[in-house]
Amino acid sequence: MDSQVQTAALTLASLLEQNQEDIANIWTIRIFQTASFCPGDHWVDVLRLSTRQGLEAMRLALATGSFQKLEVYLSQLSSACLRGGFECGDTAQALLMCREAILPVIRRSRSSDADLIWAMISELDRCLHWMVQRFVSLYIAETMRRLRGQRERKLALLRSSLQTPDLLATEDVLRQTAFSLITDLEVECCDIYLFDRDHNQLNPVLGMSASAAIGPVRLYENQLVKPQADPLLRQMLEQGEPVACWNVQQAAQAGKTGLRATNVKSILAVPLPGHGQVLAVAIAGVFSDYREFTPEQIELAQEIARDAALALENIRLQEKRRLENQSIQRVMAVLLQDLDLDGVLRIVCEEAQHLTGSRGSAVYLLSENGQRLILILNTGDRPVSTQIPVEGSLAGMALHEGRIFVSNNPASDERLCVHNGNIVNVLVAPLLANGMRIGVLYAANKPQDFSEDDVRVLSVLAGQAAIAIEHARLLDKIRYIAILEERERLAREIHDNLAQALSVLKLQASSVGDLLLSGQFEQARHGVQEMVQTAAEAHIDAREAIFNLRNRIAAGENLPAVLEACLERYRNACGIDVRLDVQDISMALLSDTMLLQIVRIIQEALTNVRKHAEASSASIHVYEHAHQLVVVVEDNGRGFDVEQARHCGVGLQVMKERAASLGGYLEIHTATGHGTRIKACIPLGERRHWTHGAVAGITGG
Repeated sequence: MDSQVQTAALTLASLLEQNQEDIANIWTIRIFQTASFCPGDHWVDVLRLSTRQGLEAMRLALATGSFQKLEVYLSQLSSACLRGGFECGDTAQALLMCREAILPVIRRSRSSDADLIWAMISELDRCLHWMVQRFVSLYIAETMRRLRGQRERKLALLRSSLQTPDLLATEDVLRQTAFSLITDLEVECCDIYLFDRDHNQLNPVLGMSASAAIGPVRLYENQLVKPQADPLLRQMLEQGEPVACWNVQQAAQAGKTGLRATNVKSILAVPLPGHGQVLAVAIAGVFSDYREFTPEQIELAQEIARDAALALENIRLQEKRRLENQSIQRVMAVLLQDLDLDGVLRIVCEEAQHLTGSRGSAVYLLSENGQRLILILNTGDRPVSTQIPVEGSLAGMALHEGRIFVSNNPASDERLCVHNGNIVNVLVAPLLANGMRIGVLYAANKPQDFSEDDVRVLSVLAGQAAIAIEHARLLDKIRYIAILEERERLAREIHDNLAQALSVLKLQASSVGDLLLSGQFEQARHGVQEMVQTAAEAHIDAREAIFNLRNRIAAGENLPAVLEACLERYRNACGIDVRLDVQDISMALLSDTMLLQIVRIIQEALTNVRKHAEASSASIHVYEHAHQLVVVVEDNGRGFDVEQARHCGVGLQVMKERAASLGGYLEIHTATGHGTRIKACIPLGERRHWTHGAVAGITGG
C-alpha cells in the first residue's frame, strides 16, 4: 500500500476511534430524520447501536486492512433490514450518510495538511463504496434465500395436504405452519390451536420453538383457551385479521390478555381462515426483546395462514368427498410444477367444469384501473362477454365481498349485466391472492341448479387458482433477482479480470513511451513484449467469458456430457491435462438451475487453475454422498496463502455465492507449494434441506 494512503487510512481510523460517539450520534439523527419508515421513537436507540458497530468495523478495516468485521456487520445489517421491512436502496442511502457525519471531523483534524485531508476523504469514499456494494450483494443474496425458503415451505404445505387424510396429515400441516411462521417472521416460538366452534374454545395441538434446547412452548398456561375471556383473541376472531401486541407484559398487567407475561414480550396472533370460518389460530411469540411486526410481516403471516387453512380444508374434503378430491389433487399436483400460468389456469377451469357439472368455466382478472374484469382463459362454452364491469355486476359483488355468488335464474337477474339465452346459470367465486382481490373464477351452464356442494368445490378451486397466480409471480421475482445476481457476478468478474488487465496495459504503454523518448530501446522492446503478454491474457479472459455466457445449458442435459465438452475446449486452449471422474448420480435430482451453477463453479475453478496455479494437471471428481452432490476440483499447482487471497479478487467469492444459492457450501483447502483442492457440496433434489444456508468454509493446510 502507498505510504500516503496507509498514513491516511491509519489517521482516519484514529479519528473514528476518538470521535466515535459524536459521529454515531450525528449519523443516527440524519438517518432517523430522513427515513421513510420509522417503527417508533425507540428505534433511535437501535440505530445508535448499529452506527456504533458500523463505525467500529470501519475503523478496524482502515487500521488493519482486514474487512472481516465489516463483512460480518454488513451481513447482520442485511438480515436486520429484511426482518424490519427496510428497502435495500434506503439502507444503502443510510450507509452513505456516514460520510456527512465524518467529513467535519476530518476537516477539523489537520486543516493545514490539505494532501492528508484529501487522502483521508478518498479512503473514506473507497471504504463506503465497498460497503454499499457489498451490502447490496448480501441483501440480494439474503432476499433470494428467503424467497426460495418461502417457496419451499409453501410447496411443503401443499404436499402435506396430498397425503392420506388422517390425524398425522393434519399435524404435519400444522407443524409446517408453525415452522414457516418461526422461520419467515424470525420469532422464537409458535403455538397452534384448533378452533372448536361447538364449545367456543381453542384446543392446543402444537407448540414449537426456534431452538431445540428450549423444547415445546405453551404461551397460554391453561390447556383450553376461551376466546370470549380474552379480548385480544376475541378481536382477532371477530375481525378475522391478525392481531399484534408489542408489549404483552403491559397488556397482561391491564388484564387484557391471558398470556404469561413473565415469559413472552411480543406476539402476533393469526387466524387460519377456511370456507367462511376460522379453522385454527397460530400465535407467534418473542421472548428476548420487544418486537414491532411490520405490515409486510403481518401480510406474510396471513399468507402462510391462508396456505395452511387451504391445506386443512383439502384434508377435510378428502374425508368427505373422495371422488371430488381426486380432481382437486390433480390441480394441486400441477401447482407443484413450474408450469406457465395459462397451463395451470386451464387445468383449474377444466376441473371446475368436471366437479360442478357445468359446460363452461373461465377466469377473469381485474384490470389495472380496477374498473373492469378481463377474460384471461376459458374452457368449454365461451363466455358471453370478454369484459365485465366491476360496479353493479355479480362478479363485482363476489370480488368486493370476498364470497361466492350464484345465479340460477339469469333471465331475471340484473346483476349479470349481459343477458343471453345461452346462459342457463352462473356460479362465480372471487380470486384472493396475498390479501388482494385479483379476479374471479366462473362456472356456467349446468343442466341443473348449482348446489351448496358446487359452491364449496368452486371455493376450493378458486383458492388453488389464486395460489397458482401468486406462485407464478413468486417464480418471476426469483428469476428476476437471479438475473440481478448474475449481472453483479459478471460485473465483478469483468472488473477483476479484463478491467485490471486493461489498466496494466495502459501503464505498460505509458512506460514504453517514456523509454522510447529517453532512447532506452532495449528496455522498450522488453516492455512491448510484456504488453503483448498482458494483451494475450486479456484476450484469453475475454474469450473465456464470452464462451461461458454463450454456452447455454439446455433443459435436461446430462452433467457428464456438459463437463466433457467444456473440458475438451479447456485442454485445447490451455494445454493443461484435466481428468474427469463422474460417478453414478441420479440425474432426476438435478434441476436445470443446479446443473448451470455446478458447471459455472467448475469453470471458475479451472480459470483460477489456468491463471494462478502454474499447474501441469488437474482433476474433477463428481459423486453423490449423504444426499448431496459433491464436486471436487484439484490441481498440482503452487497453491496460495489463504489469508492473502481472502480479500483479493472475486473468483472465490463468486464460487461461494453460487454454491450458497443452491443451499450448499464451498470449502477451499490449499497452502503455498501444495496445490489447491476445492470442494462444493450441494443438497440434491427433493431430499434437499436448507441446513447449510450460505455457510462457506476456507481452511489452510
